[in-house]
Amino acid sequence: MRLIDKLENKFGRIAIKHLMLYVCICYAVGYVLFITNNYGVLDALSLNAEKILHGQVWRIVSYLVQPPTSARPLFFFITLYFYYMIGRYLEYQWGAFKFNVYFFSGMLLNVIAAIVIFLIFGINMPMSVYFLNLSLFMAFALEQPDRYMLLFFIIPFKAKWFALIDAIYFGTAVLFGFLSLGVRLPDGLITFLSRIGINPSPTAATAAVIAMMNFIIFYFVFKVGGKSSSRQQNQKQYQYNPYGNANRSGNNNQNNQRGAYTSQAGPTRIPRHRCAICGKTEFNAPNEDFRFCTSCEGAFEYCSEHLHNHKHVYRDKDGNLKRD
Repeated sequence: MRLIDKLENKFGRIAIKHLMLYVCICYAVGYVLFITNNYGVLDALSLNAEKILHGQVWRIVSYLVQPPTSARPLFFFITLYFYYMIGRYLEYQWGAFKFNVYFFSGMLLNVIAAIVIFLIFGINMPMSVYFLNLSLFMAFALEQPDRYMLLFFIIPFKAKWFALIDAIYFGTAVLFGFLSLGVRLPDGLITFLSRIGINPSPTAATAAVIAMMNFIIFYFVFKVGGKSSSRQQNQKQYQYNPYGNANRSGNNNQNNQRGAYTSQAGPTRIPRHRCAICGKTEFNAPNEDFRFCTSCEGAFEYCSEHLHNHKHVYRDKDGNLKRD
C-alpha cells in the first residue's frame, strides 16, 4: 500500500470536505479588501518571512486571503470559478484527504520558500498564491489532459497544452534564475525575459522550486496521478447493472468486457471515464460528457443520460454500497 493511502486510512476522517469552497471564500475576502483600499489589512495578513520569524505566525495561514488576481470584478469571478472547478474536480478524483494534503502542503511550501530565501539571501520576498494555484492547475492537467478550455473565452485549447506552456515558462524561470548565479546574462536576454514576466534571479528560482515541490512529491512519490486513485479503484471495485444492484467486480467476463478494450493493433486500454449505469466510456462514446454525482457515496461517474436519472449510492450499516 502506498504511503498516502496508509495516511488516508489513519487520518482520512479529519479531512476538510469542499476545501476549495472555503479557499475561494478567502480569495473573495481578500479581493474585497483590495478593491476597498484596505491595503494595511492585506499587508498584516500577507506572507512575510521576517515577521513570521519574529512571532507573527498567523501569516502562515492568513496569506491565503491574497486574491489570485487584481483584475476587474468580472474577470476575478471567472478566475475564482476556474480555480474552484479545478479544486472540486481534484477532490472528487482523489478524495478529500489527498486533496487536503496536496493543498496544505503547497501552502506550507510557500512559507518554507519565503523563509529559506530570507535566511540565505537576506531578502524578504513576498510570496503570493501564484505557485499554489499553478500546482493545482498542473495536477488537473495531468488528470484531465484532453479537457478543453477556452483561450480568450473563444479558442478551444486542451488542458495539456496550457500545462506544457506553464511548464516551459516555469522551467525557463528556474534555469536562468540559477544560471545567473555564476554567469552574467546578456542585457538583451534579461530585457526579453522581463517583458514576458520572468525575473531571472536565484531568489525567484529558489522560490519556484520549493513552492512547487508538492506537485513533484505527489506525482513522483505518492503517484496520485500516475496510478488509479482510491476513488477510481472504488469505481472498478463496484460495478452496477441497469437494475441498480451492486456487485463486487472479480475476474468475471462481464467486468473485464466493461473495464477494458483490446484492439488488434495494440495492448489493452483502460477507460478513464465510465458510466456506472450503462457502462458507456469515452471509447464507445467519444463525445459524451461524463460527470460525478455529488450525492452518491464513492464518487461514481455517469453519462449525460443517467447523471440526473439514477438511484443514488449509499453505504449501509455493514459498509456495503447500495442504491436507494
